[in-house]
Amino acid sequence: MRVEFTGERVIPGQVNADLLNEHLARYAFAARLARGKRVLDAGCGAGYGAAELAQSANSVVGVDIAAEAVAFAREHYGLPCLTFEQASCTALPHPDAAFDLVVAFEVIEHLPLWRDFLREVRRVLAPTGQFIVSTPNKLYYAESRRRAGANPFHAHEFEFDEFRGELSAVFPHISLFLENHVEGVAFRPVQAGGAGETTEVRVDGGETPPAESHFFVAVCAHRPQTGHPTFVYVPSAANVLRERETHIALLEGELRRKDDWLEEAKRDLADLDREHRKLTAELEESNRWAGELDSELAARGTRVEELQEELSAEQAAARAHIQELREELWAEQAAASARMQNLEEELAADRAAASARTQSLEDELATERAAAGTRIQNLEGELATERAAASARMQSLEEELAADRAAAGTRVQSLEEELATERAAVRAHVQSLEEELATERAAARRRVQELEEELWAAQAAAQATIDELDRENRAKSEWAAQLNAQLDAKMQELAQCVAYLHQAEKTVDERTRWAQQLDTEVEQLRRKLALLEASAWVRLGRRVGLGPGADPQ
Repeated sequence: MRVEFTGERVIPGQVNADLLNEHLARYAFAARLARGKRVLDAGCGAGYGAAELAQSANSVVGVDIAAEAVAFAREHYGLPCLTFEQASCTALPHPDAAFDLVVAFEVIEHLPLWRDFLREVRRVLAPTGQFIVSTPNKLYYAESRRRAGANPFHAHEFEFDEFRGELSAVFPHISLFLENHVEGVAFRPVQAGGAGETTEVRVDGGETPPAESHFFVAVCAHRPQTGHPTFVYVPSAANVLRERETHIALLEGELRRKDDWLEEAKRDLADLDREHRKLTAELEESNRWAGELDSELAARGTRVEELQEELSAEQAAARAHIQELREELWAEQAAASARMQNLEEELAADRAAASARTQSLEDELATERAAAGTRIQNLEGELATERAAASARMQSLEEELAADRAAAGTRVQSLEEELATERAAVRAHVQSLEEELATERAAARRRVQELEEELWAAQAAAQATIDELDRENRAKSEWAAQLNAQLDAKMQELAQCVAYLHQAEKTVDERTRWAQQLDTEVEQLRRKLALLEASAWVRLGRRVGLGPGADPQ
């Protein structure tokens, strides 16, 4: 498994020798106190330090909260007495007094709950055990990272007095050490000696003040400790000067490549600068356009307000006019209703009169019919009488004829002629009576027809008046509908103006976001330039007098 170096933890093979030796020196310092003990490496990282302690300890447990770090350590450092666990340093999964030695190098500054961590170490530490903890000097560390900025993985950095005070609040006995890089000269025998060979170290010069030291290292315990000797760590090297010369040659080659890369970066930066100027000009143009758009938007807003006021005035006038028309319509409807009521009353009166006249005519007709019937009956009675008389007369005549037939044939003929004359006279009189009756009936029918024609004429006039009122009502309704359509058209025009206003606001928002995006890209370019100027290779080149010397802007 491969773990990338991000600056949070040291990965052997991915950092320079000075940084790695800086960390290995602390484990070499602790290895002297780990012989035959139960050791906990809190915040073990990639596991190289726990492997160093396992060379002399009875057992070593490496703990780290990062799963990828634990997996890397298990894969690369497999020793019988060495195990790795994933756990939090503020909640260790171990019983009380489980370890004789606990080490935590460059861990405490990464923990937001570092006081909980100190109390947890005190819990798992045996009564006779020791706790070795280190942290960078806040003052020196801030100065060394002045260009690069604060370490994003650090939660709390310590100055010397604060570091000592926090440790003393948890552990009654502490011994403090200052870790620094120093120049030295080593004399090592060509042939290694026997087992009893010793190493002599001479340290000249005054002591380094804590405020100027690189790192603080503390050995903490529950009980008093004896002795706190100076420890010097010399990394394995055949010839430091030759290694430095080789390293400088490599650095010079690397610097040449970096110079080429820097020149290319400068050209890219120049291109980016030109692009930035172009984008700035476009931004200014966009801002100018946005200003014009704001002015136009303000003008349109004013025009919309004017239109709204005009529309409000027109709506008020229209409402007043509609109200007047409604009142007129209501008045005309009331008048029409009254007129229709009058016409209906007149029609009812005419109908009553016509009905009375019809009844009168019918009564007259009935009277006439009765009189005619009576007259006819009288005539029929008279006819019957005449017929009876004629019959009697005929009987008499027949008797006379029978009596006189024999006497004179001429007399019979005379009597027959008289009888025929009488019969003709009776038939003529009956015919006259029937003609008078037909005449009276025709006159009655003509009078009834005249009355019906008068009634139809009155009904037609009333219906014409009603139709005229209906046409006037429909005309007024159509005029009101046209007025409502005009109002709707005005409302649509206002809605369109509002839509134009919303579109203009949307365009302004889009231009503003585009301008903000340009500002963000410019800021990203500036950060990239700052990262370039803060590159470790560039700083190293400046330190040895090589490479470009341009200061970051």
